[in-house]
Amino acid sequence: HSFANITYSIKQGDNFFILSITSYQNLTNYLEFKNFNPNLSPTLLPLDTKVSVPLFCKCPSKNQLNKGIKYLITYVWQDNDNVTLVSSKFGASQVEMLAENNHNFTASTNRSVLIPVTSLPKLDQPSSNGRKSSSQNLALIIGISLGSAFFILVLTLSLVYVYCLKMKRLNRST
Repeated sequence: HSFANITYSIKQGDNFFILSITSYQNLTNYLEFKNFNPNLSPTLLPLDTKVSVPLFCKCPSKNQLNKGIKYLITYVWQDNDNVTLVSSKFGASQVEMLAENNHNFTASTNRSVLIPVTSLPKLDQPSSNGRKSSSQNLALIIGISLGSAFFILVLTLSLVYVYCLKMKRLNRST
């Protein structure tokens, strides 16, 4: 197999499975992550650790090139995938997809398959794993801190007021 070896820096909440299906949109799988990073635990990844991400590839055959197929895209087949859905997502021919993968997708779940395409698809880019940026986190922390401080101030003033009222009543009764 030919592959592109990409380096990725681990962020909070990352694990090999999540990375394979979100950040790399099923273009690799968690088993390959594990094979290329044998010294790491797939679910306990230290922050900022550099990991190798294998993105496997294959070149079209001469016959495929003659049919106009320019690329073979690696995709990790999911439980809920079907040929119609995936071919539509990539703009691929169902017939060519079936031929390239020996007409067998039932045993392909969580395994890489090749999607033959005549041009590169325009796929939506994932947001940064659904994570908020550090500036959004900072604003949230400041907001919560200010809200908490205001609440404590109001509570303290209320308690002092109630205490003063009780003292005033005690002084009147004596």
